[in-house]
Amino acid sequence: MRSLACCAALSLPLVLGCAPLPTTAVVQGVTVPRLTLEYAGQPYLVRHTAAHPQPGGPSSGLRDHGGKITGQVCGMDIDYQVQHLGDHVQLVGFLDMRLQSQIQVRDHGGERLITGSLHHAVVDLHLRSNELVGTSGYRHFHLIQQGNRLVGQMAAINTDTLTEVIIEGRDELWALPAAVQAAVLPSLLTCFVAKIGAYGRSPLRVGFGGRPGAQPRESSSIYQL
Repeated sequence: MRSLACCAALSLPLVLGCAPLPTTAVVQGVTVPRLTLEYAGQPYLVRHTAAHPQPGGPSSGLRDHGGKITGQVCGMDIDYQVQHLGDHVQLVGFLDMRLQSQIQVRDHGGERLITGSLHHAVVDLHLRSNELVGTSGYRHFHLIQQGNRLVGQMAAINTDTLTEVIIEGRDELWALPAAVQAAVLPSLLTCFVAKIGAYGRSPLRVGFGGRPGAQPRESSSIYQL
């Protein structure tokens, strides 16, 4: 029923993505089984079904179906169809089965670009070897590497209030396939932070790898505007 609802809500070009998932892929001329993989962190748990067994980087030139990524990130259900399109990977789907979302990920100029939208919130993230800057979920970020962390600050759009951000597992983030990075990272950056007094906010603390965590439904910042 979930798949039928998804297909009914999508336009014709995207309905094609709701067809049965492929079970094999051709790698160096050999037909091999596709993979089902799970990834967990704080707070997320996602599954990549019918993943390509050798995707390479997002701009590696591969043109093929990329399977499907489903699960929960920051209290939101995610459901993305994945396509490898040569110079980038495209994710199209829904948050909580009703908010449309589309994300692209590509490598360009020595950085990984993750762009698109989470419902009405713009995604424009620049992931570098030692830095993460950009926008996601009505928040602006500037984080730098400290050991296996990315540490820095974020500011909500149209405010001057800065909030501390700590992302654990920088190495685990870079170890993820590009499609999974694109599915998880933008939504992870929208995780709930508590108010402290009239203007303050608790730090945003999230992480890649380890045991899965969870947050309450509709607590993501994309629900706040």
